[in-house]
Amino acid sequence: MVTSTLMKKWLFGLGAFAVLCGGALHAGQDADTRAYVEKGLKVVDRGEGSMLLQMPRAFYTGPDGRKVELLGAVHLADKGYYDHLNELFYDYDKVFFEMVGGEDIPRSAALMQKVENGEGLSIAEIKELQDIMKRQKESARKYFLMGLLEPYYDALAGMLGLATQVEVIDYMSAGVFVHADMSLQELKSAMEKKGESFVKFMLMDFMSDDEDKPSYEPDPVLFVAALLRKDTRFLRAELLKVMASEEEKESMTDSVILTGRNEKCFEVFDAVMKEPGNNRVAIFYGAAHLPGMHRMLLDRGFKLDKVEWMTAWDTDAKP
Repeated sequence: MVTSTLMKKWLFGLGAFAVLCGGALHAGQDADTRAYVEKGLKVVDRGEGSMLLQMPRAFYTGPDGRKVELLGAVHLADKGYYDHLNELFYDYDKVFFEMVGGEDIPRSAALMQKVENGEGLSIAEIKELQDIMKRQKESARKYFLMGLLEPYYDALAGMLGLATQVEVIDYMSAGVFVHADMSLQELKSAMEKKGESFVKFMLMDFMSDDEDKPSYEPDPVLFVAALLRKDTRFLRAELLKVMASEEEKESMTDSVILTGRNEKCFEVFDAVMKEPGNNRVAIFYGAAHLPGMHRMLLDRGFKLDKVEWMTAWDTDAKP
């Protein structure tokens, strides 16, 4: 029983890191729309261990006719999902993206693009790129927990036969990316102000009662056996079952990690949308953020037109 409970909590922890699972509903909304508004993702069970994790592409029209799409992001996915997104990005005037500490990405991407195109960098640009790299190293050293996430994702991706978002998403090719997230210092300061921390959230999760956990409990023996034989189909399916059964955590609903970063995103969104020429834009953010962002768009007079679903995980896909 103890081993089973620990396995359940461990597997849930993996899922929570891989994709943060999260409105007012109107009468007549279909199941797909409810899945988007309530949770920001959809798990499809096709039977016999065949399952899909799908992320939304939600279309909105503003009172002035401008178009906004919310694109669900997941940190681990089949490479084809990221390749499809890379193609979509060319269709937008701006793409607002999440990445704590990623404020230098658009500029560093532009400089690296010049190098790849065979163009020389000026002395000032070389120094600028060196400064960016120095800031990134300092941030990784100061905020060690954030620095642990990349190798964690790499290990989990290898276990599940998936690719990572930072590995495949091309933040430089479309030339439209706008950083719409907190810096590491902003996140740290905001969390300290509210008495929050990553360690606190993890302890609250691991120390919570079983009734607060996902209703699906993986079999630890079968799970370990699948790990040993590298059965990615079974491992993906088990994690998706946990995601499907997990309910939104009250401890996260008004947190800086969710609500605070949503507010930061729309602070940037509101400023950029005042500029001319931004008639079709996208917000590329994690699933847990989308229900809140849906409400924030409605508050700004936008209307939800439709929701399409993009397959991020397919248990039957070959790694």
